[in-house]
Amino acid sequence: MDLKNSNKLVLGGLGAAVIGVFLSFLLVLEYFGSAGALGQGLCSVVGSGDSCHQVASSSYSAIRNLPFLGDIPIALFGLGFYGSMAFGYFRLNQAKDELEAKSTVDLLFIFACLALAIDLVLFIISVGVIGTICSMCVMTYFVSIALLGIAYLLKKKMDVVEKVDLVTNLKKNILNYAIAFLAFFSLGQAIGKSSSNQINLGSENGSGSFQAKITAFEAKPNLNLDLKGSAIAGNPDAPIVIVKYADFNCGHCMHTSHVLNDMIREFDGLVKIVYMNFPLDGNCNRLVQGQRPGASSCIATTAALCADRQGKFKTIYDGLYKDTENGVMHSPSTVLNLASKSSLNMNEFKACMGSGVTTAQLNKEIDQAEKLNIQSTPSLFINNKALDPGSPDEDYLRALLKYLVNKA
Repeated sequence: MDLKNSNKLVLGGLGAAVIGVFLSFLLVLEYFGSAGALGQGLCSVVGSGDSCHQVASSSYSAIRNLPFLGDIPIALFGLGFYGSMAFGYFRLNQAKDELEAKSTVDLLFIFACLALAIDLVLFIISVGVIGTICSMCVMTYFVSIALLGIAYLLKKKMDVVEKVDLVTNLKKNILNYAIAFLAFFSLGQAIGKSSSNQINLGSENGSGSFQAKITAFEAKPNLNLDLKGSAIAGNPDAPIVIVKYADFNCGHCMHTSHVLNDMIREFDGLVKIVYMNFPLDGNCNRLVQGQRPGASSCIATTAALCADRQGKFKTIYDGLYKDTENGVMHSPSTVLNLASKSSLNMNEFKACMGSGVTTAQLNKEIDQAEKLNIQSTPSLFINNKALDPGSPDEDYLRALLKYLVNKA
């Protein structure tokens, strides 16, 4: 193969990989809530403007609870892949002979095939499970197709070159690609986490873009909420206390659960979430007229309360919302299955589901909701002051928490 005659293909591969790096980096920033106007614009190309955010805030956006690492966004693996592909095409452009070029192309072709297979799985999850199309994700899929096509054309041109043993080739070169992968992966993680902590509050005197809203929040009355008996997550002694009233069949509540999970991670040790129930189901909530089929919301609420009795509230809470996200209707069988998978004491759990103590706790939270004039879910309160009803603006919430932490 004449390396010079393939120069356009090599440069095309390098350019496609760089585009992949750029898009993956934006997806990493989207996961950390800091993709900005450019990310929003690209997300509006296909589907709704918040499609990327819906995917980034879903339970499928990261590998969760890794030892020492916590949650690792899937987009970081994409960033590492495209970075290593860019490294490979750079090496190919610098190849000294056809044998070295063939070794590189063989690896690039294998990596591209693997990446496209993973992209197909992610696309199926996005459309079939999450129920939306992330525009930037789709763009990376096209980049992967382009990289595979370019690698295939280069590989075809090299059929006449001496065959290179795949195992030997991998042993000889895999460390270099692994280093390139980890370099981009680590850089993306560092920048993503750093960007999530750079809250836009404007100048030090507090004249930022959210300052008016924060000032209005500070002027709200102190409501002195009764938190006794309600489930909590985060540091019990945290200076910032967020109270969430929610329903397990509420899509906005599900989205808010992801936002609050992010806040607990970002403000580690500084935020406590108190979870209260306002099922939108007249079967168990006297303030609601309509009744859900099968008392779905009531069953989910009772399951969460009973899980809290065994110290496993958060496990069941996340599991219930995951079922909601997957379109599973909460029923006695689904919550029992979830409890069993979560290693709860099933005899205690079943007894709790129909106990007067559980009903009393739910009624206590509903009684307080009535005093607070809660009309919809989610409804959030921070340090005994109400936020506007509905799923919160994530940037504003982050800014408000930063302000309260600095004030504490």
